[in-house]
Amino acid sequence: MKNKIPDLLLVVATATAALSASSSRRPWRELHFKAGEDYQEFLAFDLSLGNQQKASEGARLNAELTTQLDALGFNTVRVRNPAVPVVIVPIDKAAGEVLAEAVPLPGQTETLPKGRLVDSALDLRATEAGVTLTTDDRGKLSQAATLPKRMRSSAFLDADNLAELSSAGVTEVPVKRAAAFRWEDWSGRWAFLISALVMTCAVAWKRKLSVVETAAASSGTSLETLRGRLVDLSQRVSGLSDRAAGMSAEELHTEIDALLQGPAYDFVEGRALLQRAAGMSVFALVMDPFSRGERQLSRAWSASVDQHEEEARESITKAAPLIREASEAFPS
Repeated sequence: MKNKIPDLLLVVATATAALSASSSRRPWRELHFKAGEDYQEFLAFDLSLGNQQKASEGARLNAELTTQLDALGFNTVRVRNPAVPVVIVPIDKAAGEVLAEAVPLPGQTETLPKGRLVDSALDLRATEAGVTLTTDDRGKLSQAATLPKRMRSSAFLDADNLAELSSAGVTEVPVKRAAAFRWEDWSGRWAFLISALVMTCAVAWKRKLSVVETAAASSGTSLETLRGRLVDLSQRVSGLSDRAAGMSAEELHTEIDALLQGPAYDFVEGRALLQRAAGMSVFALVMDPFSRGERQLSRAWSASVDQHEEEARESITKAAPLIREASEAFPS
Protein backbone atom coordinates (compact mmCIF):
# COMPACT_ATOMS: atom_id res chain seq x y z
CA MET A 1 0.00 0.00 0.00
CA LYS A 2 2.88 2.32 0.85
CA ASN A 3 4.22 1.95 -2.70
CA LYS A 4 0.89 3.12 -4.10
CA ILE A 5 0.76 6.39 -2.14
CA PRO A 6 3.02 8.33 -4.59
CA ASP A 7 0.87 7.16 -7.50
CA LEU A 8 -2.27 8.26 -5.67
CA LEU A 9 -0.71 11.65 -4.93
CA LEU A 10 0.22 12.04 -8.58
CA VAL A 11 -3.33 11.26 -9.70
CA VAL A 12 -4.89 13.67 -7.21
CA ALA A 13 -2.36 16.43 -7.92
CA THR A 14 -2.74 16.04 -11.68
CA ALA A 15 -6.53 16.20 -11.46
CA THR A 16 -6.38 19.25 -9.19
CA ALA A 17 -3.89 20.99 -11.46
CA ALA A 18 -6.07 20.27 -14.51
CA LEU A 19 -9.18 21.63 -12.79
CA SER A 20 -7.40 24.77 -11.60
CA ALA A 21 -5.90 25.30 -15.06
CA SER A 22 -9.39 25.13 -16.57
CA SER A 23 -10.36 28.13 -14.43
CA SER A 24 -7.52 30.28 -15.77
CA ARG A 25 -9.77 31.77 -18.44
CA ARG A 26 -13.14 33.18 -17.41
CA PRO A 27 -15.56 35.52 -19.18
CA TRP A 28 -15.30 37.85 -16.17
CA ARG A 29 -12.71 39.14 -13.72
CA GLU A 30 -12.74 41.02 -10.44
CA LEU A 31 -12.06 44.77 -10.63
CA HIS A 32 -11.30 46.94 -7.61
CA PHE A 33 -12.45 50.44 -8.55
CA LYS A 34 -12.26 53.93 -7.06
CA ALA A 35 -15.18 56.33 -6.76
CA GLY A 36 -15.37 59.02 -9.42
CA GLU A 37 -12.99 57.29 -11.86
CA ASP A 38 -13.93 56.35 -15.41
CA TYR A 39 -13.00 52.83 -16.52
CA GLN A 40 -13.12 51.28 -19.97
CA GLU A 41 -14.84 48.26 -18.41
CA PHE A 42 -18.35 46.81 -18.53
CA LEU A 43 -20.31 44.94 -15.86
CA ALA A 44 -20.39 41.19 -16.44
CA PHE A 45 -23.58 40.68 -14.36
CA ASP A 46 -26.53 42.62 -12.98
CA LEU A 47 -25.63 44.26 -9.69
CA SER A 48 -28.24 44.13 -6.93
CA LEU A 49 -28.51 45.24 -3.32
CA GLY A 50 -31.17 43.24 -1.56
CA ASN A 51 -34.09 43.00 -3.96
CA GLN A 52 -33.20 46.20 -5.80
CA GLN A 53 -31.14 46.17 -8.98
CA LYS A 54 -28.53 48.93 -8.91
CA ALA A 55 -26.79 48.38 -12.25
CA SER A 56 -27.40 46.24 -15.33
CA GLU A 57 -25.16 43.76 -17.07
CA GLY A 58 -23.16 45.48 -19.80
CA ALA A 59 -23.27 48.93 -18.14
CA ARG A 60 -20.05 50.88 -18.56
CA LEU A 61 -18.17 51.58 -15.35
CA ASN A 62 -17.98 55.34 -15.81
CA ALA A 63 -17.36 58.05 -13.20
CA GLU A 64 -21.05 58.41 -12.39
CA LEU A 65 -21.59 54.68 -11.87
CA THR A 66 -18.43 54.22 -9.77
CA THR A 67 -19.54 57.10 -7.52
CA GLN A 68 -23.00 55.55 -7.09
CA LEU A 69 -21.63 52.09 -6.36
CA ASP A 70 -19.08 53.43 -3.88
CA ALA A 71 -21.88 55.24 -2.00
CA LEU A 72 -23.75 51.91 -1.81
CA GLY A 73 -20.73 50.20 -0.26
CA PHE A 74 -19.35 48.44 -3.33
CA ASN A 75 -15.63 48.59 -4.03
CA THR A 76 -15.20 45.46 -6.19
CA VAL A 77 -17.29 44.34 -9.16
CA ARG A 78 -17.08 41.65 -11.81
CA VAL A 79 -16.43 43.05 -15.27
CA ARG A 80 -16.35 41.43 -18.70
CA ASN A 81 -13.11 39.71 -19.62
CA PRO A 82 -12.17 40.93 -22.17
CA ALA A 83 -13.99 44.25 -21.87
CA VAL A 84 -14.94 44.08 -25.55
CA PRO A 85 -15.40 40.38 -26.45
CA VAL A 86 -16.35 41.13 -30.06
CA VAL A 87 -14.71 43.56 -32.48
CA ILE A 88 -15.46 44.44 -36.09
CA VAL A 89 -12.49 44.06 -38.43
CA PRO A 90 -12.10 44.63 -42.17
CA ILE A 91 -12.22 41.46 -44.25
CA ASP A 92 -8.63 41.99 -45.46
CA LYS A 93 -7.38 41.88 -41.86
CA ALA A 94 -9.52 38.99 -40.63
CA ALA A 95 -7.29 36.07 -41.64
CA GLY A 96 -6.90 33.63 -38.77
CA GLU A 97 -9.76 35.12 -36.75
CA VAL A 98 -12.92 33.34 -35.55
CA LEU A 99 -16.41 34.65 -36.27
CA ALA A 100 -18.23 35.84 -33.17
CA GLU A 101 -21.64 35.50 -34.79
CA ALA A 102 -23.20 34.22 -37.99
CA VAL A 103 -22.60 36.43 -41.05
CA PRO A 104 -25.23 36.65 -43.83
CA LEU A 105 -23.96 36.13 -47.40
CA PRO A 106 -26.02 38.58 -49.51
CA GLY A 107 -27.48 37.17 -52.68
CA GLN A 108 -26.85 33.55 -51.69
CA THR A 109 -29.33 30.96 -50.45
CA GLU A 110 -29.19 27.46 -49.03
CA THR A 111 -31.81 24.72 -49.06
CA LEU A 112 -32.57 22.93 -45.82
CA PRO A 113 -33.50 19.30 -46.50
CA LYS A 114 -36.75 17.69 -45.42
CA GLY A 115 -36.40 15.99 -42.05
CA ARG A 116 -34.05 18.52 -40.48
CA LEU A 117 -34.80 19.27 -36.85
CA VAL A 118 -36.17 22.78 -36.32
CA ASP A 119 -34.75 24.30 -33.14
CA SER A 120 -35.36 27.79 -31.75
CA ALA A 121 -32.31 29.24 -33.51
CA LEU A 122 -33.43 27.95 -36.90
CA ASP A 123 -36.98 29.11 -36.27
CA LEU A 124 -35.72 32.62 -35.43
CA ARG A 125 -33.54 32.65 -38.53
CA ALA A 126 -36.51 31.72 -40.71
CA THR A 127 -38.69 34.37 -39.06
CA GLU A 128 -36.07 37.06 -39.72
CA ALA A 129 -35.98 35.98 -43.37
CA GLY A 130 -39.78 36.00 -43.61
CA VAL A 131 -39.93 32.28 -44.32
CA THR A 132 -42.51 29.98 -42.73
CA LEU A 133 -41.19 26.55 -41.85
CA THR A 134 -43.56 23.59 -42.06
CA THR A 135 -42.86 20.94 -39.45
CA ASP A 136 -44.24 17.53 -38.58
CA ASP A 137 -45.29 16.31 -35.13
CA ARG A 138 -41.64 15.53 -34.30
CA GLY A 139 -40.49 19.09 -34.88
CA LYS A 140 -38.72 18.27 -38.17
CA LEU A 141 -39.15 19.94 -41.55
CA SER A 142 -41.96 18.27 -43.46
CA GLN A 143 -40.69 19.81 -46.68
CA ALA A 144 -37.48 21.45 -47.87
CA ALA A 145 -37.06 25.15 -47.11
CA THR A 146 -34.85 27.79 -48.69
CA LEU A 147 -33.22 30.44 -46.50
CA PRO A 148 -30.65 33.17 -47.08
CA LYS A 149 -27.21 31.64 -46.72
CA ARG A 150 -24.89 32.68 -43.93
CA MET A 151 -21.54 31.63 -42.51
CA ARG A 152 -21.95 30.01 -39.11
CA SER A 153 -20.76 31.48 -35.85
CA SER A 154 -17.31 30.28 -34.68
CA ALA A 155 -16.19 29.62 -38.26
CA PHE A 156 -12.42 29.90 -38.66
CA LEU A 157 -11.59 32.52 -41.25
CA ASP A 158 -9.16 30.69 -43.49
CA ALA A 159 -8.48 31.50 -47.14
CA ASP A 160 -11.57 29.63 -48.41
CA ASN A 161 -13.99 31.27 -45.99
CA LEU A 162 -12.52 34.71 -46.60
CA ALA A 163 -12.87 34.20 -50.36
CA GLU A 164 -16.52 33.19 -49.88
CA LEU A 165 -17.20 36.27 -47.77
CA SER A 166 -15.47 38.56 -50.28
CA SER A 167 -17.38 37.08 -53.21
CA ALA A 168 -20.63 37.83 -51.33
CA GLY A 169 -19.62 41.47 -50.94
CA VAL A 170 -18.92 41.31 -47.18
CA THR A 171 -16.38 44.00 -46.23
CA GLU A 172 -16.10 43.55 -42.45
CA VAL A 173 -16.88 40.82 -39.95
CA PRO A 174 -17.40 40.48 -36.18
CA VAL A 175 -14.66 38.38 -34.59
CA LYS A 176 -14.02 37.05 -31.10
CA ARG A 177 -11.45 38.61 -28.84
CA ALA A 178 -9.81 36.45 -26.20
CA ALA A 179 -8.73 37.95 -22.90
CA ALA A 180 -5.01 38.15 -22.22
CA PHE A 181 -3.88 35.92 -19.36
CA ARG A 182 -3.27 37.75 -16.09
CA TRP A 183 -1.83 35.95 -13.08
CA GLU A 184 -3.82 38.02 -10.58
CA ASP A 185 -7.11 37.13 -12.30
CA TRP A 186 -6.50 33.39 -12.01
CA SER A 187 -8.54 32.17 -9.03
CA GLY A 188 -6.99 28.70 -9.17
CA ARG A 189 -3.36 29.81 -9.18
CA TRP A 190 -2.58 28.67 -5.62
CA ALA A 191 -4.24 25.29 -6.11
CA PHE A 192 -2.14 24.85 -9.25
CA LEU A 193 1.10 25.72 -7.46
CA ILE A 194 0.31 23.39 -4.54
CA SER A 195 -0.53 20.60 -7.01
CA ALA A 196 2.79 21.13 -8.79
CA LEU A 197 4.58 20.93 -5.43
CA VAL A 198 2.72 17.71 -4.52
CA MET A 199 3.62 16.18 -7.91
CA THR A 200 7.28 17.05 -7.36
CA CYS A 201 7.23 15.40 -3.92
CA ALA A 202 5.43 12.32 -5.31
CA VAL A 203 8.03 11.89 -8.07
CA ALA A 204 10.84 12.21 -5.51
CA TRP A 205 9.09 9.63 -3.32
CA LYS A 206 8.75 7.21 -6.23
CA ARG A 207 12.45 7.57 -7.02
CA LYS A 208 13.32 6.82 -3.42
CA LEU A 209 11.14 3.69 -3.47
CA SER A 210 12.81 2.68 -6.73
CA VAL A 211 16.21 2.74 -5.04
CA VAL A 212 14.86 0.57 -2.20
CA GLU A 213 13.35 -1.93 -4.66
CA THR A 214 16.63 -2.15 -6.59
CA ALA A 215 18.50 -2.94 -3.41
CA ALA A 216 15.96 -5.65 -2.57
CA ALA A 217 16.23 -7.13 -6.05
CA SER A 218 20.03 -7.36 -5.83
CA SER A 219 19.78 -9.80 -2.93
CA GLY A 220 18.19 -12.45 -5.18
CA THR A 221 15.58 -13.47 -2.61
CA SER A 222 12.78 -11.31 -3.99
CA LEU A 223 13.61 -12.34 -7.55
CA GLU A 224 13.40 -15.99 -6.58
CA THR A 225 10.04 -15.37 -4.91
CA LEU A 226 8.84 -13.70 -8.09
CA ARG A 227 9.97 -16.69 -10.12
CA GLY A 228 8.07 -18.95 -7.73
CA ARG A 229 4.87 -16.96 -8.30
CA LEU A 230 5.24 -17.40 -12.07
CA VAL A 231 6.00 -21.12 -11.84
CA ASP A 232 3.01 -21.60 -9.54
CA LEU A 233 0.78 -19.69 -11.96
CA SER A 234 2.02 -21.74 -14.92
CA GLN A 235 1.36 -25.04 -13.17
CA ARG A 236 -2.09 -24.02 -12.01
CA VAL A 237 -3.13 -22.69 -15.43
CA SER A 238 -1.92 -25.89 -17.10
CA GLY A 239 -3.84 -27.97 -14.57
CA LEU A 240 -6.97 -25.90 -15.08
CA SER A 241 -6.62 -26.29 -18.85
CA ASP A 242 -6.63 -30.07 -18.43
CA ARG A 243 -9.68 -30.02 -16.14
CA ALA A 244 -11.68 -27.26 -17.88
CA ALA A 245 -13.69 -29.58 -20.15
CA GLY A 246 -15.72 -30.94 -17.26
CA MET A 247 -16.22 -27.66 -15.37
CA SER A 248 -19.22 -25.33 -15.33
CA ALA A 249 -19.03 -21.58 -15.89
CA GLU A 250 -19.26 -20.91 -12.15
CA GLU A 251 -16.44 -23.36 -11.37
CA LEU A 252 -14.26 -21.86 -14.09
CA HIS A 253 -14.94 -18.37 -12.79
CA THR A 254 -13.91 -19.35 -9.25
CA GLU A 255 -10.66 -20.95 -10.43
CA ILE A 256 -9.70 -18.12 -12.81
CA ASP A 257 -10.52 -15.45 -10.25
CA ALA A 258 -8.20 -17.13 -7.75
CA LEU A 259 -5.41 -17.16 -10.35
CA LEU A 260 -5.82 -13.53 -11.33
CA GLN A 261 -6.13 -12.32 -7.76
CA GLY A 262 -3.34 -14.58 -6.51
CA PRO A 263 -0.10 -15.48 -8.35
CA ALA A 264 -0.85 -13.39 -11.44
CA TYR A 265 -1.46 -10.28 -9.33
CA ASP A 266 1.65 -10.92 -7.19
CA PHE A 267 3.80 -11.34 -10.28
CA VAL A 268 2.54 -8.13 -11.89
CA GLU A 269 3.13 -6.23 -8.64
CA GLY A 270 6.75 -7.40 -8.53
CA ARG A 271 7.65 -7.16 -12.22
CA ALA A 272 9.74 -4.00 -11.63
CA LEU A 273 12.24 -6.15 -9.71
CA LEU A 274 12.72 -8.35 -12.76
CA GLN A 275 13.32 -5.34 -15.01
CA ARG A 276 15.94 -3.85 -12.70
CA ALA A 277 17.67 -7.13 -11.86
CA ALA A 278 17.71 -8.80 -15.29
CA GLY A 279 17.54 -5.86 -17.72
CA MET A 280 15.09 -4.85 -20.40
CA SER A 281 15.83 -7.65 -22.89
CA VAL A 282 15.10 -10.45 -20.40
CA PHE A 283 12.19 -8.48 -19.02
CA ALA A 284 10.68 -8.30 -22.51
CA LEU A 285 11.21 -12.04 -23.10
CA VAL A 286 9.25 -12.81 -19.93
CA MET A 287 6.59 -10.11 -20.04
CA ASP A 288 5.61 -10.46 -23.69
CA PRO A 289 4.18 -14.01 -23.38
CA PHE A 290 3.02 -13.34 -19.82
CA SER A 291 1.00 -10.28 -20.89
CA ARG A 292 -0.63 -12.22 -23.70
CA GLY A 293 -1.37 -15.13 -21.37
CA GLU A 294 -2.83 -12.80 -18.73
CA ARG A 295 -5.10 -11.25 -21.38
CA GLN A 296 -6.36 -14.71 -22.28
CA LEU A 297 -7.09 -15.41 -18.60
CA SER A 298 -8.97 -12.12 -18.35
CA ARG A 299 -11.02 -13.08 -21.41
CA ALA A 300 -11.74 -16.45 -19.86
CA TRP A 301 -12.84 -14.70 -16.67
CA SER A 302 -15.24 -12.45 -18.62
CA ALA A 303 -16.59 -15.36 -20.64
CA SER A 304 -17.25 -17.38 -17.47
CA VAL A 305 -19.14 -14.44 -15.97
CA ASP A 306 -21.30 -14.33 -19.11
CA GLN A 307 -21.89 -18.11 -18.92
CA HIS A 308 -19.91 -18.79 -22.12
CA GLU A 309 -18.12 -21.96 -20.97
CA GLU A 310 -16.68 -22.89 -24.36
CA GLU A 311 -15.14 -19.48 -24.90
CA ALA A 312 -13.70 -19.55 -21.37
CA ARG A 313 -12.16 -23.00 -21.96
CA GLU A 314 -10.70 -21.86 -25.27
CA SER A 315 -9.04 -18.85 -23.65
CA ILE A 316 -7.62 -20.96 -20.80
CA THR A 317 -6.18 -23.40 -23.35
CA LYS A 318 -4.50 -20.47 -25.14
CA ALA A 319 -3.22 -18.99 -21.88
CA ALA A 320 -1.45 -22.14 -20.62
CA PRO A 321 1.42 -22.30 -23.20
CA LEU A 322 1.96 -18.54 -23.00
CA ILE A 323 2.36 -18.56 -19.22
CA ARG A 324 4.60 -21.60 -19.51
CA GLU A 325 6.76 -19.76 -22.08
CA ALA A 326 7.10 -16.82 -19.71
CA SER A 327 8.07 -19.16 -16.87
CA GLU A 328 10.74 -20.82 -18.97
CA ALA A 329 12.15 -17.43 -20.05
CA PHE A 330 12.48 -16.28 -16.42
CA PRO A 331 16.16 -16.16 -15.41
CA SER A 332 17.22 -18.94 -13.05
